[in-house]
Amino acid sequence: MTDAEGEYKFVVRIVYLGDEEETVGGLETGAVVAANRLQVLNLALNLPPVPFPKFGRYEFQLLANDVYIGRTVITTLKYEAK
Repeated sequence: MTDAEGEYKFVVRIVYLGDEEETVGGLETGAVVAANRLQVLNLALNLPPVPFPKFGRYEFQLLANDVYIGRTVITTLKYEAK
């Protein structure tokens, strides 16, 4: 990330897009300090194993100090042995 300066608390929310219900409560980091707006901030989040109770699309939302900054979507599929 770039253009960040100061102290941030990051939260990852996982939302099932079928009903837009939050699946996992906010997974939070401790305080992360960005020293300079011109530097690159690398953020690595170790997520615990996440159960996906339904098949379908899930959105991983990233928030910094309670401000939405980005997302990615994954799709879970049912495995059927042939």
